[in-house]
Amino acid sequence: MSTTRNRIEHMVEGLEGISDAADAIHTITEETFSITKEIDEIKKTKAEFQKHLQEKAPQEQLENEVVAKELKQQKAVADREPEHSPEQETRG
Repeated sequence: MSTTRNRIEHMVEGLEGISDAADAIHTITEETFSITKEIDEIKKTKAEFQKHLQEKAPQEQLENEVVAKELKQQKAVADREPEHSPEQETRG
């Protein structure tokens, strides 16, 4: 009987070891799944943040027509006036 009992005790110890190993694998698998899920959430948040930045980035403004017209008129006037040399300006 004692050999049978020793065999049973060894089997129970072996099964407990297998159970502990299975628990460890289960814990590792859960942690891996959790980390993967968190990485996916970070990627999603990053994509949303980049989209938000693009939407809120300063946009190129259209040229102010009033200012552009005034600058064009000033340039036209400057182009019509003859350039004076410094000697002519002192004479005249």
